[in-house]
Amino acid sequence: LGGCFVTPSCYAHMTHMLMSLADGKVAVCLEGGYNLSAISNSAVAVARTLMGEPPPKMTIPKLNKEAARTLAKVQAYQAPYWECMRPGIVDVPAVQSLNANRLHDVIR
Repeated sequence: LGGCFVTPSCYAHMTHMLMSLADGKVAVCLEGGYNLSAISNSAVAVARTLMGEPPPKMTIPKLNKEAARTLAKVQAYQAPYWECMRPGIVDVPAVQSLNANRLHDVIR
């Protein structure tokens, strides 16, 4: 995930969502990397979440037009295989209108 620009807050939210699986039994592994500041901030965010602290609020930026086109293509290609990718299941403008600050609010 190093090249995906995942923020510490996003790592916390992903951890929080994973904790809802398998009765909260989650194992994490710190692999390493090149940016010690990013690694340490992300590790702290994950650890706080594992200890029961709610994930911090995130600001969700406006969707880039090229990213929106790419997501629409992915959705179209995957729709025959995944029900959640079929038209009408995920409405991007509706998601943006939620003004949600937490990832799990968007995913619901």
